[in-house]
This record gives sequence, C-alpha cells and structure tokens, in this order.
Amino acid sequence: LGVAVAALADRHAMLRLRADGDRAWLPAEPADLTLETVDLSGLAPEQADEALQTRIHQVHASLSPAKGPVVRAVVFDGGVRGARLLLAAHHLVVDGVSWRVLLEDLAAGYRSAVAGEPVDLGAGSTAFAEWARRLVEFTAAGGFDTELDHWTAVAAGAEPDVPLDTDLPAPGGRTATAATQRTVTVEVPSPAVEGLLRGAASVFRARVDDVLLAALGRVLCGWTGAGRVLVDVEGHGREELFDGVDVSRTVGWFTSVYPVALEDDADPVVLLKRTKEALRAVPNRGVGFGALRYLGGERAREVLGRVPVPAVGFNYLGRFDTESDNGPVAGLTLNPGGEYAPDSPRPHVLDVVGRVVEDRLVFDWIYSEALHDRETVVAVAERFVAEVV
Repeated sequence: LGVAVAALADRHAMLRLRADGDRAWLPAEPADLTLETVDLSGLAPEQADEALQTRIHQVHASLSPAKGPVVRAVVFDGGVRGARLLLAAHHLVVDGVSWRVLLEDLAAGYRSAVAGEPVDLGAGSTAFAEWARRLVEFTAAGGFDTELDHWTAVAAGAEPDVPLDTDLPAPGGRTATAATQRTVTVEVPSPAVEGLLRGAASVFRARVDDVLLAALGRVLCGWTGAGRVLVDVEGHGREELFDGVDVSRTVGWFTSVYPVALEDDADPVVLLKRTKEALRAVPNRGVGFGALRYLGGERAREVLGRVPVPAVGFNYLGRFDTESDNGPVAGLTLNPGGEYAPDSPRPHVLDVVGRVVEDRLVFDWIYSEALHDRETVVAVAERFVAEVV
C-alpha cells in the first residue's frame, strides 16, 4: 500500500502544488507523500473511535497550500473495525473526478505491488497547468464573449436574495462560518431511483440533473413564495473546449459554478420542460461564467461582478460507487469530519449535494445552525425527496 501511495505522488503533479495569495506553482521536487500508520490496537471501541476522529481532524488541519503538504495518507490499524485508510487532500488539488482517478490508480498500484511488479499507472492526460494556460488564452482572445448576454439575462429579474425563512436572526447571513455548519441527509427510495435514472431519459429525454433541479425549483419557490429563484449550479468543469486537450484523468480542481433561474409550475411536465430548456441554454455547461467573471475583459468583470451570490448552491456528483476492482478500498466514506477550518465563511445559506452510492440516491442539505433550525431543513429536504419521487 505504501508503494501504491508513493506512486500517486509520482504520477500526479498537482499533489505537490503550492499556492500563496494570488500565486500558485509546482515545485520541482516531488510531493512528500508517504504512508503513515496509526496503531489503535489495545484500545476499547469507544477509545479507538475517539482516537480515530481526533487524528482525522488533525490530518485535515495540517494541510497547507502555502507550505505543504496538500495531501496525506494514513492507515489506522488494529481497531475493532479493521484497517482503515484516510486519504486527505486540499480542495485546491482535487475534485470529485480526481478522487475517482486517485482511487483507481491506488488500486492499480496496489495490485502491481502485491504481485511484486513495477508500478506503471500508464500515460497521463493533459497537465492541469497546460489546461489553465489554454483557458486564460481562450478567455483573453474573446472565446467566451458571446456568452455575456446570456449571463446578464439569467440574473435579470431573478430574486437571488429571497429570504429562506431564516429561523434565527443571526447577523452576517451569508457569512455564517463552517463551525456552525450542519448536514441533513435524505435518500430517494431505491425503486424510485431506477425510474429516475432510466425513465426520465427515455420518456422526457431529460438528464437526472434536469429532474433534480426542477424539483428543487418547486420546493424553493414554494418555501419562499417567489416566482423565480436564482441557484448556483456546480458542474465538473472538464468541458471539451480545446483541441488536443484531454483532462479526463487529470487530477486537479476543475469546476464550473454558474447561476440558473429556477421556477415553479402546477404541471410537473411543464416544469420539467422549462427546467430542461433553461439548463440546455447554458453555454459550455457554465464554464464561461467564472472565466468571464475572473479572467475576462474589464466590461465582463464589471458586469458579472455585480451578479449577487445566490442563497442556494446545488451540486450533483453523479455515481460515486465505492468498490475498487480488486484494490484495497472496499468502501468509501466522504467527509469523515474536520474538512473545514472553523472560521471559514460558508459560500451559500444552503448547499444541496447529491450523489448515487450503491444505487442509492443520497442528498446532503448543508446549512448553518446560526441561521436555521434542523427541523426546518429536514422538512424542506423531505419535501424535495417527495417532489423527486
């Protein structure tokens, strides 16, 4: 396992990233990624769980883009639950797709090492730095300029600051910190998942995210009483924009975050059609919004810089299965605790994050207890599930 972990550092350049202020760079020396071991043998179950959680928090807190490391690997051995592996990486260097790539490469490296063979993780895809350079050049050359009218039209007339029936009069609103962050998790029943994944596509030619956002729009409009609600939608950001660029197996934080105006309608079929049309109208699946806002010309930065941050963020991660083919990972737990610095401001009042895990459609509704009571979020999350079903 140690050999496989070291191979990840050799294979993926972003695991040695350093960043400070507005500058990021890749040092010449390789990432210092070695497998650490924590022995939990001899501890009672309660003590072992407490030691595990304490160490997980310590590992997360130790990640530093400025000084390093940005990734760590720790095996917890000897506990009543058996051996467990923690992989922790700073979000600047990984996204959801990156985790899939890293777990697949970890499994491949592990199989080779167990067989006594040299670890060969194959040819890599385009380097993150090369993709970033091409994105900057494309934006500067006006590659996204035709999108500006679309983004200004989406924001116009929407109601981004519709109050989400805040339960508690906490000051700061949108700046509620990670220390106050809590999560309500709900699941769509398994029989309904099959119908959603297959039926929506075959009957309405709709994607899963079309259905989910239609349901979210209805719930948010019903909750707030607004006719339209602006939502930040996050996508994987790995769009095919440039010839000769393949980032399908590139580790790094690719993302696209862009506003979508959601509506309600008494007819669910009409609502789904409207939502699908709104999402299909998004150019390049949203990657141009951030490019124009932060890399575009003076007018683009000025116009999109005035677009307020929506109160709600939505991210559908797709299938996130936990099995690795003959590898060391038999199950996967996302976010085991301690991922956020306590004083980090939350980006949205609510974040809705969905994924398919072992044919279960799971949604995390992430909120701040400084703004909402748990019972309020539970009620809204359950209403969302009912709309999806």
